[in-house]
Amino acid sequence: MSANGNGNGRCSGKLKILLTGGNGFLGKAVAQKLLSRGHSPIIFDRKAPADVLGDIKDAEAVNEAVYNSDAVIHLAGLLGTAELTNNPRIAAEVNILGTLNVFEAVRTHKKRAVYITLGNYFMNNTYSITKSTSERFALMFNKEHGTDIRIVRGLNVYGPGQKAAPVKKFFPNAAISVLKNEPITIYGDGEQIMDLVYLDDIAEILVRALLTDNIPNNVIYEAGNGQATTLNYIVGLMIALAGSRSEIRYSLMRPGEPKGAVVMATEQGLAYTKDHLGFANFTPLKQGLRNGLAWYNEHIVHPSHAEPQIPSPTPVSS
Repeated sequence: MSANGNGNGRCSGKLKILLTGGNGFLGKAVAQKLLSRGHSPIIFDRKAPADVLGDIKDAEAVNEAVYNSDAVIHLAGLLGTAELTNNPRIAAEVNILGTLNVFEAVRTHKKRAVYITLGNYFMNNTYSITKSTSERFALMFNKEHGTDIRIVRGLNVYGPGQKAAPVKKFFPNAAISVLKNEPITIYGDGEQIMDLVYLDDIAEILVRALLTDNIPNNVIYEAGNGQATTLNYIVGLMIALAGSRSEIRYSLMRPGEPKGAVVMATEQGLAYTKDHLGFANFTPLKQGLRNGLAWYNEHIVHPSHAEPQIPSPTPVSS
């Protein structure tokens, strides 16, 4: 890929880029980013529609798919914090062993890759343990085997189209409750820090991390606003933006989530993203929440409406 550099540090020419988990919430956004740049995303997923119908636990299928691609963005994984507490084995098989299949394939075929990891890497829950373990394997592969696996740490990704189930994600569940004027459950006291990153922003960062030549692969590129927003503040802002009558109810912390956790992008991680990927202007929280609320209102809560009740935001520069 570096041979195609066009003088501005980015590769040129049409590339076939394998997207593991390409049918997912983030995968679809990344695919659109690649298409807009003239590249060809190859969707590798367990479920149709997919260009390659396969499972990352299948080393042979992964190896063949990587061989037939120019580069890889590895998004596939088993999600869930509380959901995986009692079933860590399957998560280890997918998120660690499946990821090692991807890393071994890019090592064998000398292909560039991007691996997405998570912001709460320090928590002792199955999801965090498996993802952070693979993050460390990526760093080891780069050092010991000469691979070029770039690591992007995505904070709390949110935006239009995120599914509310079967994994219980915060934003879609809160958005639907707010729009229906239903009570919103917050785990703990709500003072935990939750750094939200808008879908379009992290998709752009992932694509830049892959396509930018001559950047270090021994650092962690972070995607988050770097703002110390509490869960109480975020939910309160959503209620205000929607003009909702929803009430907040508090519940016990979910398994695997410590009280008062701070999950936020670091200054150093954001500096790597700005300096090497040229990305610093994240979507302001209020604008992103309005975008998401409008989508859920139009597509989930009132799907028969021609126009969402919440007006689309006026584009602003950030």
